[in-house]
Amino acid sequence: DLLQTSLGIGIDICAAGLDAQVAYGIPKFRRLPGCGGTAAYTLSILQAMLSRFGHKLRVAIDGKEYTGTYMMAAICNGGYYGGGYQAAPYAAMDDGLLDIVLVKPISRIQVAGILAKYKAGRHMQDADTIVPEFRSFMTFYRARSVEMQVLDNRPIIATIDGECAPVMELKAEVLPSALNVLLPRSSVGCTNARCRQKQNKTMANAPEQSADCRT
Repeated sequence: DLLQTSLGIGIDICAAGLDAQVAYGIPKFRRLPGCGGTAAYTLSILQAMLSRFGHKLRVAIDGKEYTGTYMMAAICNGGYYGGGYQAAPYAAMDDGLLDIVLVKPISRIQVAGILAKYKAGRHMQDADTIVPEFRSFMTFYRARSVEMQVLDNRPIIATIDGECAPVMELKAEVLPSALNVLLPRSSVGCTNARCRQKQNKTMANAPEQSADCRT
């Protein structure tokens, strides 16, 4: 699948808010000696945390509208971005759906406290559920399209696969089966947590083979 957005076509993740603001600030930190990849991303996070964040947004997910103040939004076709952060550990690039994470404003101390778990994808309890400790400020959806409109007259920084821009509106939708990739036979397999979860469940439920069959 591909990700069609008002910023252009991407493969992985379209984000808006704090995480996009972080991506927006990364290039200047990469100019520092010995500062690249995760280090530049971490420094940009610290800078973003010291700035004003949070926007009043109208968000339509497959046509159903939500209005509120949000700190960030991640619209995910793939699972990883920003130096290895797992915004959507169960996202699959071939399911015709987007995994969407919305985060309401929390204190800077809370942000610092959840970063490690967010990076490791531990904000998700399973393929469809946020862990209990994050549910007061984080919500998860799976859908085919998302539209966002800024209601507080302050442009929000948005990004698609690292390309950033300030916007007042953002649209994103999945383009199912829009990209064909040729891989060596040996590399084909499950590459995301949701796929592995299904595979493990199938294997667990499969009838045990006889010794002769296994041989």
